Parts: sequence; structure tokens; C-alpha cells
Amino acid sequence: MKAALFFVLSCSCAATGSFQIAIDVPETLGPAWHPAPGQRIPYGFSTPTLNGNFTLEKSLPVIIFSYEPTDAFLRSMWTSDSSVLQFIREAPSSVHYLFTSYGLDALGDVTMMSDRLQWAMDELDLKHSERKQWLSHLHFAKLPLSGLSDVGANFIPYLMGRWRASKKVLSAVPSGSMRTSTERLDASWDWLPAPPPHSAPLQFFANGCTDIQPYDLDGKVALIIQDEINARMRHGCSYAHMISAAQVANASGVLFSPLPGHDVEQMACHGAECDLPLAIWASMVPRRTATAIAEDVLAGVDITLSFAEEDRPGYFAIINADMELAELGWVTFPKLMHLGWAAQWLEYEGRLKANLSRPALEVPIFKNQIMQGEQGVVAHVTLPHMSDLSEYDKLELDFTLGCPGSLDADCPIWDHVVQLFVCCEDPDGRTSHCDKCDVTPWMSMAAEDPAGQLWLAQNGNRTLTSEEPCGRELGRWITPFRRRVGRWLTDVTVLSPLLSSRQCRFQAQTAPWALPWKPSLSLRFTKDDRTAAVDAGKQKGKVERRLIPLFTGGTFDADFNGAEDRRPVSFATPEDTERAYIEAVITGHGSDENNCAEFCVTNHRFRVNGRDHWVNFTAAGTKWGCTYQVEEGGIPNEHGTWHFGRNGWCDGQNVRPWVVDVTKDLEPAQSDAQNVVEYLGLFEGHEPDPGAAPGYIMMQSSLALEGSFTQSTAPQVVS
Repeated sequence: MKAALFFVLSCSCAATGSFQIAIDVPETLGPAWHPAPGQRIPYGFSTPTLNGNFTLEKSLPVIIFSYEPTDAFLRSMWTSDSSVLQFIREAPSSVHYLFTSYGLDALGDVTMMSDRLQWAMDELDLKHSERKQWLSHLHFAKLPLSGLSDVGANFIPYLMGRWRASKKVLSAVPSGSMRTSTERLDASWDWLPAPPPHSAPLQFFANGCTDIQPYDLDGKVALIIQDEINARMRHGCSYAHMISAAQVANASGVLFSPLPGHDVEQMACHGAECDLPLAIWASMVPRRTATAIAEDVLAGVDITLSFAEEDRPGYFAIINADMELAELGWVTFPKLMHLGWAAQWLEYEGRLKANLSRPALEVPIFKNQIMQGEQGVVAHVTLPHMSDLSEYDKLELDFTLGCPGSLDADCPIWDHVVQLFVCCEDPDGRTSHCDKCDVTPWMSMAAEDPAGQLWLAQNGNRTLTSEEPCGRELGRWITPFRRRVGRWLTDVTVLSPLLSSRQCRFQAQTAPWALPWKPSLSLRFTKDDRTAAVDAGKQKGKVERRLIPLFTGGTFDADFNGAEDRRPVSFATPEDTERAYIEAVITGHGSDENNCAEFCVTNHRFRVNGRDHWVNFTAAGTKWGCTYQVEEGGIPNEHGTWHFGRNGWCDGQNVRPWVVDVTKDLEPAQSDAQNVVEYLGLFEGHEPDPGAAPGYIMMQSSLALEGSFTQSTAPQVVS
């Protein structure tokens, strides 16, 4: 039985018209059902596809793509060879994908999609087993999205109606009357600025490569109609070349047609082109529309443009392995790999879930508390008895980062560092040995964030410190751009000596001007493979750990390596030392003339008695560097520049400690020789020496010792 409630989906089925479809909502949903991430879907279903029936309950997790054939952005995801090739080459074939269409010819749409993906499999010469795996996980619904109601899947079109999307459109205005709105595809958003709401008048600029006249557009918009010359000169006359020529001619923007016989495509830069100082917008419309506009312009009609985004039913959704709804995130490039990155995240979530199911002693610290302001979140916790904790070999931080609201769009838009500090009482119940809270590094980052600039204007340049005992850093994470799905397990075993007593104070904090996040944190104590001997009835010696603080970060300028915080550290090897490790958490922030220290390559050398150990962040500054971290817990499809490689970190990910075994580098415990640990930080292999606005290296490092220590064999440190 169905309730007397109808939900309306609209579909632009041609450039000149649209129709609406009424979706009747089942009584099991009702008008009060507001689908949100984390909710279980109300029921499964089965629908006919090009390769037989797709049954939802048996095919999980699944990513749903509802295609709109009149959206140039979505169409480009399929017409671009690089898009479909990358998807088949890099996306996981273990996740199911369901493709549907809003179009009148839904069967033709999904047949095109199937053909394109099979073409990519042919081009990549997939093995028979690989192709079979893919074909069993790609599902192309014969029915249009509205037709899913006929197979009992009403909730999907209803869901898409709730989770809205937008379609970029352009309207030409000749002589004061509105021309029919048409789809558009702007240049890659991370290359050129977006078009303004309204443009200056258009001026014909030929094909943008040859016979370019006039040479001074005087602030008008260059109209470029690409022809066969453009096709022949593609390598010598790229989009960057044409846009640069228009900018030199004083254009305020560029409107392109596609090549003859081609669909719209996204304009992007390649290689050295990306360094050209381009500051004007560019957009492309279907060739028929562009040539009609050109005819009017050449006839002397004064035409301006209006740019807008139409509100649309949603295009993407996910149903995870627990039959819960999830958002795909922000699709900012016409790349099918957005689905692939979401699938990689689903695989990561599966591995995380398996790890969390392992037996562990869990100690909750805080749960869904608001983190905002100078103190962030503070929790005073009584830990289990030290004798109980000594039975475990491994310490992990189970950290979840949500935000107020229920959707990704409710989350803060800017990325910030989150640090977790811990201070445990000494045997006399005092905390005077703990470092005071100090978030001075945030001051150097405030200028890059509008909210930070406002905070500085209101608070001045005062140093952010308090009398609260924060102690040492135990964990570090980076918030994502407007996503709420982060959860990570971080191995901090080498830092377990920081939990030196039962009474401990934990503080998680981010930039004091940041909008609120809602973190949750638990400590997980687990047994690793070394406990197998105990389980077999054999004796295992008790392992003690000690920490020697090493080096901290600072302003990354010519004085960086000579600063007090980075001078050599000397110590004698304690008796009964069995293993030794260097642990470091290093992230670069800020931007000088070399985009340093966020987007520059830095090198960090830790030298132990003359033997070198390097940390090199070579992915920093690469366009897609952080997309390769999705499988390791980097949140995909964020709102901002999440895809760029960073200096030791990625947006929406934990910063995993770098740990290297230096046992063989130490002097013998029986000798009188001192160990000497040195540090050196470099920019692309050279001493940093920025001309202005130097960046900042946030670093916490330690030497961790393992052995059967007594109080008398505690390491003595000499700086």
C-alpha cells in the first residue's frame, strides 16, 4: 500500500525543454522520511540491467550514478577517454556500481556507458579474469531512474530528490531579450577563476590560434569558434595558448565552442602551462549554441552572458556494506575516478572495520564533543592499572572526526591541523613536568585563512598559551574540506611512555578560529604477534619503553637549522637496551614564494652517530598526490584542493608517525661513548632561505628505547 504523497523529479531532456516525473512514495517511507548518511535503507530491491537482474541485498557496497544526459559536466565524464581509462585502470572492481539515467532514452544512455567502459577494458588489454570481475560489478539499469519505482525501489529517486545537485548553465542576452539557457563546462576550477554572474559583451576572436583580430578586446569576452586548424594545431595551440592570447588582447574572459564534430570538454593546463599567469575565466558551450551566438555577434548584435547553477535532483549516492546511506562527496572534476576514489574509501572502511573487530582493551576519552576555541576538547581520564596495560604490546588511537549537522555541506569549509596532547600525573600527583599549552604555531598560519585574519584582528598577535598542562603531542590529524566521514586507527606504540600514570589529561585542539568539529577518541590496547609465545604457554619477558625528546619544528627560514630546538642531542645507551627507534611527526604549512612549506618538497635528515636516516616528502605540490592516499585513509572527494600532494600530510587524514629502527646505530651500553643525534631540514635538498613570508614546519620527534629497564638505567640526556 502506498501513501498519497508524490515527490517530483525534473529532467531537462533537451536544451529547449523539460518534463517532470511524479514519484509516489511508499507508505514505508512516508513524508517524514529524510534520508541522511548513516541511515539504513528501508528495503532492498532487484532491477533489470543490461546483464541480468541487479539485486541490491546481494551486491553491497554499491555506488549509484544517476546520469543526466543534458549536463555537460556529467557527459564529459563519459566522452573523455582519459576519464574512462583511469576508472578501469585505478578504481576497485570489488565494489558494485549501479548506473541509471534521468534521460528519456535511458536504455541508450546506459548502453553508451557500458560501451565506453568495455572500450577502456579493450584499450588496457585486461586479462579475462579482470574483465570478468569488472563485468560482474558494473550494472546498467534498463529502466530510467523514475522506473525504479516499478521494481520497488522508490526510495532511490526519492533519495536523489532530497540530496540535491546543481547543473552549470549559461544564458546569452541579445538586445535585452533572454536566449534559451544552455549547458556549459567551465575550465578546471583549480586552474582558472569561475565566470562572474554577468559578463561584458562578446567579441569574435576567430579560432584563437591564427588570424586573431582585433588585438585589443578592451575588456570584452573573446568568442573562439574552434575549427580544423585548431585540431591540427592542438599541440602548438592549446587552450592555455588561446586563453593567454585572449588575456594579452585585454579580454575579460573566453567563451569556446568545441572542435567540429566533438562534444564539450573540460579545459585544463598541462605541464609548464600551469605556471602561466592567467587570471581570466573560460567556459565552453555546445557547438550549435556557440555558432548561433557567433552569427549574432558577427551581425553586430550586442550579446552579454549570464552564468548560473540550476538546482537539480542528485546524481550520486552510496549504500555501504551495512546497507547504510553515504554521500559520495563533492564531484569537482569531470572524472569517473570520483566514483573510484569513493570505492577505494569503501575498501578502506572495510579494512578499518576488520581491524576494529580485533580483541582490544578500549579506553574511551571523549565522544562527539564540540572542538572549538583555544582549548578545544579536554578530558580527564583514569586509565587502567599499569599492570593491566603492560599485558598489551600495541597502542592505537581510534579517532573519528564528525561535525554538527547531518550532511557534508554542514561541515567547516577550511582544513586545519588537529593535535592531541597528553599529560599524566607524576607519582606525587603533580603535572609540573608537562609542557604548558602552546599553540603559537597557529599564528603563522592565520594569514591564509579569512577566519584566521579576522581572529587576529580581534585578538592581536598575542601568544596563545595558558597555565594548563598540555604535555606532549600524542596524535595529529588534518581536517577535511566539508566532509564528515573521517575515522582512523593510528599506531602510536612508540609513544606509549607518555601514558606514565593512571591519571591523565587529554586535549584535542585545532586553530582557535576554526568552526566546530565533533571528534571522538578511544585508546586501543592490543596484543601483537609477539604474544603468540604467551598463548602457547611460553614465558615472555616484560618490555619497558623510554622516550628521549629530540627536536621540534619552527619557522622554515635561513635560521631554521641553527635554532635551539634543533641542536644535537647526546645520551649514553642505558643498560638492557634491546631496541631503539626514532619517531617523528612532521608536517609543513604556510606559503612563501616557493609555495613552502605546504606545497614544497622538503627533506629531513636524522643522523645517529654519523648514520643518516631521511624523510622525504616528494609528493608535495603534485596535482594528484593525495588521491593516492585514499586507500590509506585519506578522505576522497572533498570540497577544496584535497587532491594536491602536501608536505607530509593530506587533507582529511591522520598523520602517521615516521618510525625507523636505529638499534644498530647506538653505541654499546657498556662503553663510555655518547650517542649523538642530529637533525637537518632542507628545501628540495638545500638550506631553506625564503625571500619573504616563510612557512612553518610542525615537528615532534623522539628517540624510543625498548628494554628491561630499572629506574637506575633511565637514559640521561645532554643537549
